[in-house]
Order: sequence, then structure tokens, then C-alpha cells
Amino acid sequence: KTVDLIEGRVQTRAEQEQERAGIPTLREAFDREMQFRRTRGAAYGGPIHAKTDNDYQRAFDRYLATWANDKMDEIDVGAIQRALDDLSEEKPFAAHKVNIVVGMTFDRASRMIGAPLQVLTPKLDKNPTMQQRDIDFTVPWADRWAEIEAVENEHKRLAWMCRWYTGMRGDMLRKLKWDDIDLDAGTMMVRTGL
Repeated sequence: KTVDLIEGRVQTRAEQEQERAGIPTLREAFDREMQFRRTRGAAYGGPIHAKTDNDYQRAFDRYLATWANDKMDEIDVGAIQRALDDLSEEKPFAAHKVNIVVGMTFDRASRMIGAPLQVLTPKLDKNPTMQQRDIDFTVPWADRWAEIEAVENEHKRLAWMCRWYTGMRGDMLRKLKWDDIDLDAGTMMVRTGL
């Protein structure tokens, strides 16, 4: 700020207060982002799904209420990160939702004030609960058949076999319904919207 003093670019108290008044709180930035998502046009993916809207609202109210009234440039990002790290140990899926909510809220606040804000360092992917799998991913996909056959849980083994034969992603496989599968014809219709 020394350069500002030398060059005469120093704000008065009134200018500083006016600038601070334009910085949203965490709640204001979140509400603004959710309003955008509820009314966005088809070019932006259309309005947010009601269940997703509800999930984000619950995640904010349950896990971020402590910081709801803090101005975005004064939020203790480290405290939020520590809370997220702790949550990821107990409830990894809730932590994932909260991480999404925090990211989109910080992005919205940055656009509102026209300046980047400090963001969280994503650490959730390092959570062993979210990484737990039955298959060794260092083995090339084509060579995994023996490993798949060795999976003890029959349901998991059959799911991995289906993935091996079809190349289907796990999310797609989990969303399949019996109506999507014709065993006689040997066909499967993926209608998951993914």
C-alpha cells in the first residue's frame, strides 16, 4: 500500500466503507448463486433440479451456518478447510456436497466483487473411504479379469464383470434398473441421463 500512498491513491473512510458494503456475506453469495441456478436458461443447463437444490441448502445450513454472516473477504478459510477435513472422515458424501457448495459460493462472490478470493484446497479425494475399491488400478484394464474373478462379494464381482465387458462407468451401472436390461436379447439401455 506504500505505492498507493506515494501516488495519492488512498481511499477516504467513506470510500472504504462503501467498498466494504459491496462485499457479500457467505449467505448472500450462496443465496445469489442459488437464485441464478434456479432461474438459469437452457444455455446454462436449465434450472437446478429440486433435489439438488434441497441438498445444497441442507449442506449450507447444517455445515456452513457458522460462517453465514461473515464477509467473504474475512472468512477463515482454514477453519472451513479443517471442518471439511473432519467431516470427510465421518461423512465423506456430506463433505463432498459441502465442498461443492463452498466452491460455487466462493466463485459467485468473486464475480460479485470483481476480484478473486482465497479458495479451499481440495483434499477430499485423498480420503481413503472415498478411494476404497476391490480392484488394483495399477493393473492394465485388459489384464484384470483374474483379479475381477477373485472378488469375493458376488454382487461386486458381477458389477465389475459388467463394467469390464461394457466399459460402463460405475455411476451409470449403479443407476440401471431391471427395466433397462433385456436378458433374452442380451441388450442394455442406459437411460440414466448421464
